[in-house]
Amino acid sequence: MLFALPTTHTPDRYALGIKAIRGFPVLLGLILLFAPNELIAAPQNTTSIERSSSADLAPIKFNRDIRPILSDACFACHGPDKHSRQADLRLDDRESAMAAGAITPNSPASSSILERIDSHDPDLLMPPAKTGKSITPEQRKLLESWIQQGALYESHWAFVPIPNQQISPPLLSNVHSSNMEASELEAWKRAPIDRWVLKKTSRTTTSSRKTKRSTYVAASRQPGSYRPASLP
Repeated sequence: MLFALPTTHTPDRYALGIKAIRGFPVLLGLILLFAPNELIAAPQNTTSIERSSSADLAPIKFNRDIRPILSDACFACHGPDKHSRQADLRLDDRESAMAAGAITPNSPASSSILERIDSHDPDLLMPPAKTGKSITPEQRKLLESWIQQGALYESHWAFVPIPNQQISPPLLSNVHSSNMEASELEAWKRAPIDRWVLKKTSRTTTSSRKTKRSTYVAASRQPGSYRPASLP
């Protein structure tokens, strides 16, 4: 028995449903025929797409990726020097840049810095042509991705404390133990740095024995040699 098809369905949907019933299971065809339009052609959420795509991007680091761009093209006029600063805009300070609307975290479209970079008006273009500076497409993409990821700043690397990390020196391998006498092996354990040196040099060279003091004394007595005043 055939059901009466609603008149609100378009001929295209009707034909699609009939083909589905004939070529696929009946349940699938009924879903295509009678499902609401919202389920068949749901509008895409562009905001969620932008957020998911930004999450897939590699993290952008301010000191590594962004600071060199701004320092070269922007800080001369919009940096820490108050005597050369123009428009009272600081791009080296996150709060100041946000207050001026130059940077809006997570919203490249609302960040005027990108708008000025893309401008074709010589009076609005940044950096100005007279400076001889420019932002390349790759640098512009980095700035956009950085803003999309939250526009996080970092302190200058010179003021970032070095993490207190304890790196254990390498252990002497069996190869080292088998090629050295016990006394020589013990000498390489005096300081941790010795083991790093041994690991590096033992691949191509062999370590020399400790020179006796008498050898230095005999060498110092050779004609033309330097003779410390403390030696007889």
